[in-house]
Amino acid sequence: MIVYKYRSASKEILERELISLENNYFWASNKNELNDPHETTVGYQNFLNTAYFYLH
Repeated sequence: MIVYKYRSASKEILERELISLENNYFWASNKNELNDPHETTVGYQNFLNTAYFYLH
């Protein structure tokens, strides 16, 4: 799974993000706290089609 995490490039934030990567830790906001209502939109039709194909 590929995950993209966009942050500003301040020294403090970069150090914090590098520490989280070293410790295999990922933090994300609750979807209700995000400023874009489509950030958590998932296209599930392809998933359903693929699952149906493999299950039948």
